[in-house]
Amino acid sequence: MGIIVHAQGKMAEQNLAKIASYFKGESTSSKRYLSLFPYLELAENDNNQANLRVKTDYPTKSPTVAARGFAAKYNGSDADWIWFDDPVDQSDALKPSICENSLAKMNGTWLRRIRASANSIDF
Repeated sequence: MGIIVHAQGKMAEQNLAKIASYFKGESTSSKRYLSLFPYLELAENDNNQANLRVKTDYPTKSPTVAARGFAAKYNGSDADWIWFDDPVDQSDALKPSICENSLAKMNGTWLRRIRASANSIDF
């Protein structure tokens, strides 16, 4: 499972919605995506604003990709990869104490719960 993390959970959900839009074939880029990966489809169930599940022969317990706020109770367990997209609000980015606490949470909570064979992706 992958997790998209943003300081604001709603922004993480918007990122996930963009990914989900590629499965619909309504835009030029999503049509290109579908032509490259015609075998990938969204599952019939478990797709909502916070979770996206790709159809597989062997359904998994967790969604394929989940959207979470950085301060959410769910903090990285069962993740294969984590995409940190602005995990700290811009207004707090220059406050040393908040940055230190956020970095400690990222390294001490989110990344420690990621699967051993997984990676963190930070763009």
